[in-house]
Amino acid sequence: KNKVIRGLYKLTFVDDPLRILRAVRFEKRYNFTIEPETLKLIQNAVDRRVLEKVSRHRLNQELKLIYNEPSPVSILKRFDELKLFPFLFPRVKTDQGTWRFLENIEATLDMVEKYNWRNKPDRELLYLGGLLLGLDSVERSAIIRKLNLSRDRASTVLTACREIPRIIQELNQAGLNPSAVVNCLEPLPVETILMAYALADHKTVKDHLKLYLSALQHMQPSLGGRDLKKLGLTPGPRYKKIIDNLKQAVVDGEVRTPQEELDYVLKYLEAERGREEF
Repeated sequence: KNKVIRGLYKLTFVDDPLRILRAVRFEKRYNFTIEPETLKLIQNAVDRRVLEKVSRHRLNQELKLIYNEPSPVSILKRFDELKLFPFLFPRVKTDQGTWRFLENIEATLDMVEKYNWRNKPDRELLYLGGLLLGLDSVERSAIIRKLNLSRDRASTVLTACREIPRIIQELNQAGLNPSAVVNCLEPLPVETILMAYALADHKTVKDHLKLYLSALQHMQPSLGGRDLKKLGLTPGPRYKKIIDNLKQAVVDGEVRTPQEELDYVLKYLEAERGREEF
């Protein structure tokens, strides 16, 4: 009724330090306020370093919950204000650029919420990437170990932090063919692409990334391996080369119908035979 969050007794945050994180999470979720006396209890508990008494496993489990809240960034900002980062994300230093990047990540996730995904983006990895981007690779790896991410999820974060500068540079060119955009982005985790969108300042880069996310990533030829087999081709690595070339033609709008795809493949095979004879 009063929109206030209050600790029930003086040692509430000493007895269970995770209540500090919960108090902040509920404050931001419900747009409540932690009342002054409770805020003092939190600050005293933080000064006593009570979070160091909590197992890293329990701390990580509590942290995971924030990424599905309506605004993880507001929670992370409050953690920072309360000087919790040394316990949660050691060595991470925040500034206006950090918060702008994280807010852009939040806005990007809202933008793509209704996109058609085979596998939805991992929200936790996006926000972690936003926090860790400014660190060197050794510091990133140290924090990732503390967070106990799986090998695949750790690789996603590290890949994003490493590849984003290259992506932005490559896509900052007007007039790129759609297939060039696909070739740049297709091998990468979607979290990397979304982080690049959140970080990019240039409209050209953003337009290329948005086109890939909204359309290009879903474009595939209708002709496949079975059709190649019907044409008398022996299954093998050659299939991939043919399909990859066909996909590039589809993405660039050079072929638009199943018949045009078949004609393209026949011409490709004819040119291939000509090269072999030469």
